[in-house]
Amino acid sequence: MKSRKVCLMLLVSLVLLSVDQAFSSEVEDYPVMQCRGGFISVGDSRFSVLEKCGAPTYEEDFGNVWIYDYGPKEFVRYITFVDDKVERLQMGGYGKER
Repeated sequence: MKSRKVCLMLLVSLVLLSVDQAFSSEVEDYPVMQCRGGFISVGDSRFSVLEKCGAPTYEEDFGNVWIYDYGPKEFVRYITFVDDKVERLQMGGYGKER
């Protein structure tokens, strides 16, 4: 019975480790980022980003972080707003399969 518990704990640990690695990706900051409609940079307005990049795929932090996931052939883009201005531009790993 004890060896069964140890095996189960080991299995759970391995699953959690693999899930953590699958969802963790290096995210890097950039001063300028290209969207399909043009370039955006720190200081641009929320409206300007909407015009150049379109509506975000997801929103986080009460709409202050816009996430653009264009699929598995492009990097995911993260745009952070403070007072309706771009504060931070980041890119992570490849997007998800649609």
